[in-house]
Amino acid sequence: MLADWTQKTYGVELSTWKRIRTDLEVVTGFGFRDASVARIQVWPFDPMSLSFDALKIAVAVSYTDVELIREERVVGALNDLLDIYNFEADPQS
Repeated sequence: MLADWTQKTYGVELSTWKRIRTDLEVVTGFGFRDASVARIQVWPFDPMSLSFDALKIAVAVSYTDVELIREERVVGALNDLLDIYNFEADPQS
């Protein structure tokens, strides 16, 4: 699982997504706090194949600017996490 939103977020490889997408109900709208919905990020590779350090960076860059602007505490947490790599999560710059 990825992220920390109300909805659980799963990262899946593109080939996996192609296999499972017909078995899932895709919704285009849902309440911000609706925990009955799961979010899926489709990655070009299996995120489970990454080392822990590589996964930290990959998850950090998977956030959109809108997500970072909407939830400022995520920016702070990402900056703390990625400081040792000399990366900074700041959608305003």
